[in-house]
Amino acid sequence: MIKKTIILFICLFSVWTVYLILFNKDMSFLPHQRLENTTKAQSFMYDKQDDINSVIVGSSLSCMINDISGIYNLAFARQSSADGINMVLHENRKNIKTVFIENNLLPARSDKTFFNDLYSTIPYQLKKNIVSFRDGKQFISMVGHYWGIASNDVYNIFRDKLELMLKDEAPDRTPAIPTTSINIEEEDIDEIQDTIGYEAKPGIDMGLFNRMIEKRYNELSVPYTAEEIDKLKESFKETKELVEELEKKGIKVVFLEMPINNKLVNTARKNRHRELVKEVFSPSKYDYIELPPNYKTYFTTDGIHLTHKEAIRYTKYFKKKVEELSSE
Repeated sequence: MIKKTIILFICLFSVWTVYLILFNKDMSFLPHQRLENTTKAQSFMYDKQDDINSVIVGSSLSCMINDISGIYNLAFARQSSADGINMVLHENRKNIKTVFIENNLLPARSDKTFFNDLYSTIPYQLKKNIVSFRDGKQFISMVGHYWGIASNDVYNIFRDKLELMLKDEAPDRTPAIPTTSINIEEEDIDEIQDTIGYEAKPGIDMGLFNRMIEKRYNELSVPYTAEEIDKLKESFKETKELVEELEKKGIKVVFLEMPINNKLVNTARKNRHRELVKEVFSPSKYDYIELPPNYKTYFTTDGIHLTHKEAIRYTKYFKKKVEELSSE
């Protein structure tokens, strides 16, 4: 019996591996951001991507940029652009010509543990040569995901039927869309009519949301002290070295800024931060994709992360600016 079980497992594992190789499927059903970051990194490391000529690096803010032909999004949630840059340098691909660096959260510090885990010798060789060893592509991950979907569907069916029996009417599952007061200039109103109501996720406590924005606004409105400025300038050292390494490989560096909540964009700290970035990376030497002209009309889920709809809108703007840079 044990022997048959082992043989069956080996057969299933082999079929799963062949399926992944043939169709390059990514069964990435991950419980937290670290594993999601690892899956994205491993896809960049192992999958064939000869059509990729540019890479986006950054934090969870630029993670929101949608897929664009020829551009790989190597931004990591709760991490920094340094991790993406280190991967680009390590992989040393000749087809990578441009790296777009999110500057919202510069300076960037490398996560040495993340990098070392990715390139640890034995796991690296296993995952490089056997697709089903890679994070997000395991057979067990797929089984667990679909089991979760099936059990949740069964639960919802029985719950709705029970409520229908008790209430003698169909339950209303329509999510509540919050209303919120948004300070926007009159000329912007027509442009954002289709996005009103997306400043926060459906059903969120708007009182809590507004208090959160107010707290961030108060924090960002306090000017940097001279000591803080000195520490920030010193912290740019690693980022500057990484950018110089990219340039030595003939890779063009372009900086981009992601839109955030309108109230937070021009606070004292955000404005001074932009100045610092441009002091270290002069606009006379580097290209910048600045905030969209209509940045005040972008909505977020928490003040700094774009909603899904707005991420699509920003992606279109970003793509247009990339095409303009390419034509210069």
